[in-house]
Amino acid sequence: MIERNSLSSVFRPPLTGRHVLAMIVAFFLAIFVVNGIFVYVSLNSHPGVISEDAYRKGLDYNRTLERADRQNARGWRTTVTLDGGFVAVALSDRNGAPLTGLAVRAEVRRPVHDRSDTSLVLRETAPGRYRAATALASGRWELRLTAAAQGLPDYLIDRSIMVPQ
Repeated sequence: MIERNSLSSVFRPPLTGRHVLAMIVAFFLAIFVVNGIFVYVSLNSHPGVISEDAYRKGLDYNRTLERADRQNARGWRTTVTLDGGFVAVALSDRNGAPLTGLAVRAEVRRPVHDRSDTSLVLRETAPGRYRAATALASGRWELRLTAAAQGLPDYLIDRSIMVPQ
């Protein structure tokens, strides 16, 4: 009669310390490889910087809110459009009168990366209407406009725009 232990040893070699060590090393090696792939993909797909100097901006948040309240008290109205390769902005006061003589700048950014960021200077083409030529690729863009008037704090406008294909 054949014992059970001897039967299993015929079909399978005994499990030794070297086998266990090899399995543990293979397990952790697989984890390191997968984590390395994740780190490589994450670092090459997004820089991770959403805001420059986020800590200081967080400390100044109350001042940011006060500035927004003062800006809203002006009652300026803004219309932003894309017009055949141009960014067009119309600015008027609370009564609808066009705001002329402003220095208008824009920063156009992709929300997902910073490789296509660009700065624009908009020129006044008609009373209260400002335009700048740009070649934006299709997709979503974040537009931050700054309108400066002599003797007044800068007027900031943030808009999301969609460029069709």
